Amino acid sequence: MPKIILNLRENILKESKRILKTESYDKLTVRRVAKTCGVAVGTVYNYFPSKEMLTAGVMLDDWQKSLEQMRKAAEAASSSMEGLEQIYAVLLEFISEYTETWDQYRARGGKADSPYRHHILVEQIADVIRTLLDRSGDTLCVRLPAFLAENLLILAADNERDLSSVEPILGKLLN
Repeated sequence: MPKIILNLRENILKESKRILKTESYDKLTVRRVAKTCGVAVGTVYNYFPSKEMLTAGVMLDDWQKSLEQMRKAAEAASSSMEGLEQIYAVLLEFISEYTETWDQYRARGGKADSPYRHHILVEQIADVIRTLLDRSGDTLCVRLPAFLAENLLILAADNERDLSSVEPILGKLLN
């Protein structure tokens, strides 16, 4: 009779995240995660068909948590600008948490993200911004949330990463 391990997927993700955060992307292997979780390598492959998918699973899990933080920040914000600042802070936290992992992945020949995935990120962030703007009555046009989401992502990818450098522009868009 096969053994049943409760929350196995979560345990696999937890161990994978621990390795990514305390060691490196290079040290993450499916074999190592399987051994630590007390399962066969094939069991991990049932959940994640590759190291890349395992890493993506960890990042996706954290991205969902970040989106929830963004939603809560947007709900608690006293103004649209404050909400954008909070959303941006969460976005920066997520990006900085995975910059090293992403850099190591690409250094090993990993391909950059697809435009489709980028579109999904923009839409997810735009959804949070849309709720914020609707609540504040600051919707200039229907495309403004996606425009702001795209530009927050661009700014977050910049080395400066300073939201204050574009606050005058944001202020004009939000008024």
